[in-house]
Amino acid sequence: MSEVFYATFEMWPFGYSFMTMDIIVEAMTPKDLGPRTSDLGHKIYFGSGTVAQLGRIEVAATDLGICAIALPKWNDHDLRLQAWEAAGFQVKRAKHSLIEQALAELRAYADGSCLTFNVALDLRHLPTFTERVLLTLLLVPAGQLLTYGQLAAKAGSPKASRAVGGAVGRNPIPVIVPCHRVVASNGIGGFGLGLPCKRVLLAMEGVHLD
Repeated sequence: MSEVFYATFEMWPFGYSFMTMDIIVEAMTPKDLGPRTSDLGHKIYFGSGTVAQLGRIEVAATDLGICAIALPKWNDHDLRLQAWEAAGFQVKRAKHSLIEQALAELRAYADGSCLTFNVALDLRHLPTFTERVLLTLLLVPAGQLLTYGQLAAKAGSPKASRAVGGAVGRNPIPVIVPCHRVVASNGIGGFGLGLPCKRVLLAMEGVHLD
């Protein structure tokens, strides 16, 4: 099983509709991904940039992919890198091509020119269940919504809606991993960055909820 995952999906038309597609997540081996994890330095780089409507965004990356995002404008000031540091990773502010790519894609997302993300992600230090839920969530296209129960079913745990909600709440890479597209069965549901931020993100995708 791979330590780093990539997921791609085709863009669906905008609209307020719930997702009914079947999801298949295919794991890639370290050989498929290129350099082995053991061949890469145990470092995390972080930087920041400004994105329209979202304000300053802090982005952290390993040499394999983006591992954390924080949005200070929405009271999210912590990149939450404790698990990485406990595993021996050194954290430093420095330029990195993955950070620049993520910021460029976030700006394109905010201005509506491209609502998909291609930057690599590194989810190694998440609990297995959380990782599985977020990998499934990666396949929810922009402009589509699904409930916690629907996400639980698609992640292979149909009776674990509450646990899925907890996993979504621990998402370390908001916006790129689209936890804002998950709603309650009776309304907009919650959101770690606050409902105003959730509404802004959904509005960027053409979805408007009360």
